[in-house]
Amino acid sequence: MSKALRILALGSLLLVSALGSAQAALITNTYQSTVTNTNVATVFDVNDTFSWSVTFDDASLTMHRYYDGVNGIAESGNGDDTLYAKYCTGAAAGAADCTYNYSASQYSMFSDAEFDLSSLTSAFSTAGYVSRDYNTINNDWSYMSGSATVFQSVNDDMAFYANDVGGNTYLYFYTYDLTAGFATQLQLGFTTSLVSSQPVGVPEPASLALLGLGLVGLGLSRKKRNTQV
Repeated sequence: MSKALRILALGSLLLVSALGSAQAALITNTYQSTVTNTNVATVFDVNDTFSWSVTFDDASLTMHRYYDGVNGIAESGNGDDTLYAKYCTGAAAGAADCTYNYSASQYSMFSDAEFDLSSLTSAFSTAGYVSRDYNTINNDWSYMSGSATVFQSVNDDMAFYANDVGGNTYLYFYTYDLTAGFATQLQLGFTTSLVSSQPVGVPEPASLALLGLGLVGLGLSRKKRNTQV
């Protein structure tokens, strides 16, 4: 392939990528939560605060729930996890691989999500609580219902539920109480407020499109010169 044709191909590829990027809306939200009630004052008191973050695609229409694999570890669909169900809404609903289907009037967004809840897990660990494997089905996702964006993370030892319009939300942390010698469930109720919302660092569609157009133009110019020679 000539150099001019290679430049044309690269430019076209960037233009297609730009069009695809325009549909993506991957963002990271950071929240601060304030404890409203708790059954574990040794870790958190009422009015204590903690921060957490979540990355999700607010233009997505599908999300997933998984069985833990043979290793017994929740891996959000990675490792040896197997699919439990695929949830679809809006234009994605009705596809052959959708387990559950919903209308856009019910849920306008479904997205798998990636959580950073380390401020919570480290607090429990520092207080001497040892987690236990409680859940065998796991999910990390976000969905929009009405005006509220809801976040839920359910894995081996935790069930976390929050939304971005405040309100009382909750955390269950499943643990062995080594002192008492039996399994127990730690509970937190909290309100949540948004601290920041940042797009994930990917090239902007407009920038990709301009670069693609420039390369297409350069390729056409080189091709024209080569033809004239």
